Amino acid sequence: MKVIPCNVAEEMDDRRAVLTSLKENMRRGDITAAEKKRGIGKLLQMNGGDMAANRRKIATSLNMTMAQLKEAIEVGEWAETLEPHNITVKAPRRGEALGRTIVPISAAKALMKTLK
Repeated sequence: MKVIPCNVAEEMDDRRAVLTSLKENMRRGDITAAEKKRGIGKLLQMNGGDMAANRRKIATSLNMTMAQLKEAIEVGEWAETLEPHNITVKAPRRGEALGRTIVPISAAKALMKTLK
């Protein structure tokens, strides 16, 4: 590549680094549901815990609605249970899935409703 796009920041605290990384991975679409849930969880922890006010703040920072944030956490929890079985829950991209099964998020939601 002749040009590599990147974000350069002089100084960044840990919270800002996690937020920037999560937003960029979400934008590119190369993040699993479990990774997204862990990133959101880390931000909640850094902001003082899983409280409604912190969820609103993080949802706003990630350009998500509260419903989307809640869904990301729920799907991520379900996806974490599948990780040990080499099953990844995410939006599939061309060329992926070597050695693992990728379950689209829409299918994961349907399975979650059925299993509940």
